[in-house]
Amino acid sequence: MPLKINVFGAAHYGNVGDDLIGLALQQFLQTHVADSQVTIYPQHSRYAIEQADIVVIGGGGLIYDYDMANVRNYLQIINEAQADRIPVYMMGIGVQHVFSQEARDMYRQTLPFVTAISTRGEHDSQFITQELGYPASRVVTARDLVFLLEPDTHAAPDAPDPTSQRPKLALSLADWQLGSNYKKIDSHLASDYTSYRRYLSRHLPRLAERYDVTIVCQAREDIELSQELGAMFGVTPVYLQDFADAMQLITIYQQQDLVVTNRYHGFIGAMVARTPVYGVSYGSHKTERLVQDSFPSLAGNFLTIRQFYEQDMVSRLLAEPLPTLAPKTLQELDKCVKLAYNNTKITKIINNDIARRALRYVED
Repeated sequence: MPLKINVFGAAHYGNVGDDLIGLALQQFLQTHVADSQVTIYPQHSRYAIEQADIVVIGGGGLIYDYDMANVRNYLQIINEAQADRIPVYMMGIGVQHVFSQEARDMYRQTLPFVTAISTRGEHDSQFITQELGYPASRVVTARDLVFLLEPDTHAAPDAPDPTSQRPKLALSLADWQLGSNYKKIDSHLASDYTSYRRYLSRHLPRLAERYDVTIVCQAREDIELSQELGAMFGVTPVYLQDFADAMQLITIYQQQDLVVTNRYHGFIGAMVARTPVYGVSYGSHKTERLVQDSFPSLAGNFLTIRQFYEQDMVSRLLAEPLPTLAPKTLQELDKCVKLAYNNTKITKIINNDIARRALRYVED
């Protein structure tokens, strides 16, 4: 019988970035763990834990405490698997914010039950080891799991329209909904966001002077904003909110000349599609760290929402030459993909563990 690997993460909850992570992890595990059956579950299912031979938690920025329910959810999965003597691994893990001592203590108490953890970057590995006390010898520093997706496995881009000389621009803008927790991240974020949305309303429609614009909605919480943007340009947004739709994001981005996105996995999706991209951050620093660690050649392609309106980004997009991916950026992408394949170190541990358990079974 195949080995049952049950994966718990944020997939199936209406965010195409999390769904891409789930798909990438499913493909990777099925390829690198022999005779395995990999099933992606939405967060927590006691039955699915009990039925698993191996539990994997991942990936994405799952470590954060501005919602303590998130902390309890994933740690409960670990504790329940531990109680049933089911090995647990965490893959492609990112750290967002851990503000409270309560959360740090909870992570410190439970993470040691995890056999090994792969992260999506140096910052994440450093935080997990130095701040949460997890043994560095059991941490693998990799990159986001979505970098494991192969662009040539997706549908080919549309053929150029010979009647149109206008470049294609995809806008995938997120609707900020962190409530009162913004003060923990940046005390100026609320006022910046108000100014940013006002700027979008006044100036974004000008992009139609140069571009054929596609509005891409990557998450359910972005529907209202995407509808507003679609009305600005007289187009119907492309809604990608279901697990089955996830791979379409890469295909759509392959068909663009430029992507502008607030979404972290929108930025990564554009890189996987080999399409020039501008990333706009609300203050979580995820995209900023990704650029600093993996794509320094794109430092000028990263902006905060304040910089977006203060630098009059719409005027820049109208006046500046259309960006291309420089050879240096493509080299950085290749390196990033290789680092993502550091996750094979985790699958090697899993395969070795399976072999040891099989040997013990034969000996018994």
